[in-house]
Amino acid sequence: TEFYSTCNPDLIEDQILANLKVHGVQPKTSEGKYKIKFDMMSKDNSGNNQEVKMVIRILRVDDSKYAIEFVKLAGDQFRFLEHFNKFRKDVLSSLNDSTLE
Repeated sequence: TEFYSTCNPDLIEDQILANLKVHGVQPKTSEGKYKIKFDMMSKDNSGNNQEVKMVIRILRVDDSKYAIEFVKLAGDQFRFLEHFNKFRKDVLSSLNDSTLE
């Protein structure tokens, strides 16, 4: 699950990390790579906590384009897609400015 941006990867990473910090999430970052691992908690319709382990990678597509890739490592697929859509539409909406072509 991914989308594309022409923005600087440092800016993309900073926005992701700032949003995670606001929500009290402690991410693990990889030195020298644009890779962020973290766990997101949410409640399902019955009020039970659901944990989704995920990783976000920022990958170079070409000289001016980057892919922001979201990968579910563990947890419910529906909750993962909710988190992905929240990031894409709310947190990173201004950076979602390109397509693969």
